[in-house]
Amino acid sequence: MCQVPGVEVNALMKTFKMRPLLFPLAGSVTALFNCQGPLDTPVFVGTGMVSRTFSTLHDTPESLASEALAKSKEAGALAAFDRIPFSYASANFTFNTDNCVADLYGIRATLVDGGEIRGAGNAWLCPEGEEDETAIDVNLSGSLAFEKILLRYLPNYHHQMPLKFGVLNGETKLSGALLRPRFDIKWTAPTAVGSLSDARGDIIISHDFITVNSASAAFDLYMKVLTSYSDDLALKRDEFNAPRDIPFTIDGIELDLRMRGFEFFSLVSTYTLDFPRPLVLKSTGRIKFHGKVLKPNSNIVGQNFEKNGHDVPILKKGSADSLVGDISISDLKLNQLMLAPQLSGQLRVSSDCIKLDASGRPDESLAVEFVGPLQTSGEDGLISGKLLSISLQKGQLRVNAGFQPFHSANLEVRQFPLDELELASLRGTIQR
Repeated sequence: MCQVPGVEVNALMKTFKMRPLLFPLAGSVTALFNCQGPLDTPVFVGTGMVSRTFSTLHDTPESLASEALAKSKEAGALAAFDRIPFSYASANFTFNTDNCVADLYGIRATLVDGGEIRGAGNAWLCPEGEEDETAIDVNLSGSLAFEKILLRYLPNYHHQMPLKFGVLNGETKLSGALLRPRFDIKWTAPTAVGSLSDARGDIIISHDFITVNSASAAFDLYMKVLTSYSDDLALKRDEFNAPRDIPFTIDGIELDLRMRGFEFFSLVSTYTLDFPRPLVLKSTGRIKFHGKVLKPNSNIVGQNFEKNGHDVPILKKGSADSLVGDISISDLKLNQLMLAPQLSGQLRVSSDCIKLDASGRPDESLAVEFVGPLQTSGEDGLISGKLLSISLQKGQLRVNAGFQPFHSANLEVRQFPLDELELASLRGTIQR
């Protein structure tokens, strides 16, 4: 019986001649094991768990994981995967040095933010396993507090779109090569509320793309994110102490969203309005988008844009990446008010601007522009320095609005049918 206390994770990987994985790990492992078999190819059987050895934390390679571990130390964090800290993690193992296969069973991990993960499987821990598509076969299941996990990636997201998924239950199959892992995740949200009630879906995270399929009684969502990895990533993986950002870049996004009475207002606003009757704004319709991420100085005036009669300018030199593509909106209603029977156009999203231009028949159009940093700042999470303008036309109905905080606001409404919007007990039509 042997015991190995406080071995740092990255040092252990280096011992097995493995390069750092795509997503960083941080922490120390203590193992208690038996060594059996021939001397030249022994078999190790035992248990390993993360330990409280923080004396070597300053020697840990700088990464998102080490940063998350340091920030959550007082909350009881002992290890971290990417930005997610764990207060406990352990597994029973059998490692055969002859074929470098590690059989893992009794995997258990507790998240600092709440929730637990259990599982079992095997992994081929050797340099050849980095590219072999059969190197990993691990099955995991458990639950996690989705809201708290999301806050670690989007610190102020509650001020932008306060989702109400609650606790997620899921099953994950981890497969593929060590450096090209594939995550197949199936999840349910039994505690979700509102239009997210009974939400469920599956997520696939692979080397080339990420797909999301989600559904509830109020919506169906399909999204595919195309990803790529830089050419020098393999060289950077050889540097154990080199800090690394997100290893992939987003090349494009496909989205198909169907809404069936989806409660919109509660997701886009954190304000609670004291109305005699609850304010309900339910959206119905379909939105499809297909776009690509364009680098600075890319010429985005193409056939898809010219055929719809829209003049899209060339990105200015030095500007940030932009997501640009075609969008179609059909049968979009807010309560019973039809806003867009059939519109098509272009959508551009960058770090400092969102611009939508869509049109249908000659008397139908929708234009939305949001200018300003798409980031929250300050303790209250408010977005500063923004400009919002909206222009909607559908037959005789016209709405024009503009808002710039602490500067100006204007609103023009014509032929607005209040009955169809179903706001409290308001009836009639706003002529102008």
